[in-house]
Amino acid sequence: MDELVPVDLIAEFQRSRVKTYLRFAATSVLVYDYLLTLDYEVNLMWPSRLSIIKLLYFYTRYSAFFDVGMIVYYQMKTDLSAVECKRIYMIASWLVVAGIIVAEVILMVRTWALWERGKRIGIFLVALSTAAIVVASVIEGLYLKTLAFTSFPGSETPGCLLIGGNPTIGVNFIIIILVETAVLILTVTAGVQRFRFARGSQGLASKLHHDGIMFYIFLFAISLANFVVVLTIPVGNS
Repeated sequence: MDELVPVDLIAEFQRSRVKTYLRFAATSVLVYDYLLTLDYEVNLMWPSRLSIIKLLYFYTRYSAFFDVGMIVYYQMKTDLSAVECKRIYMIASWLVVAGIIVAEVILMVRTWALWERGKRIGIFLVALSTAAIVVASVIEGLYLKTLAFTSFPGSETPGCLLIGGNPTIGVNFIIIILVETAVLILTVTAGVQRFRFARGSQGLASKLHHDGIMFYIFLFAISLANFVVVLTIPVGNS
């Protein structure tokens, strides 16, 4: 039996299982993080007045569960054709892109608020966001068109095998890093100006500046790791 199955196919199956385990682990972290902050959400967000920002918050908060569900379905479903694999992968990918865009919009609004809703800063943030979204969406679309899938032999084997794809998707992680760096510079600059003219504790403003810097550090590390992985692993293992 072993002689009938190519060694590279066995290796791909093993890597596919590892990716499935990692995604289940990430799902567990997502659920844990959700439960940690659920009481704050119930007490602060649910009773608050309905607004665009509140809707964006709930979208980015709960869309992650739908995204994870799509990925887990893709990894666990058996007897998927190559066409079905690509369709599910593309839907999940665009949902992730939409979630990132919404999260970035919330981040831009927060940065704008730190600058006391200045007109020039607002125009800059809108221009930066629009340019990043357009470029990243074009790259995502071109990348998804290059993907090629095949099914594992045997209908009992879950998931699909990615056998081709252009690694230019890594550019999107660079775009995220550049946008977040610009936001970090604006956040630090606003913080320096605020604390220079107002001594002592700044309450919410201080918290926003601190959290903004910590968010950048973590996101930079994740984006850089993703970029390195995309450039270094073989295409078929993406």
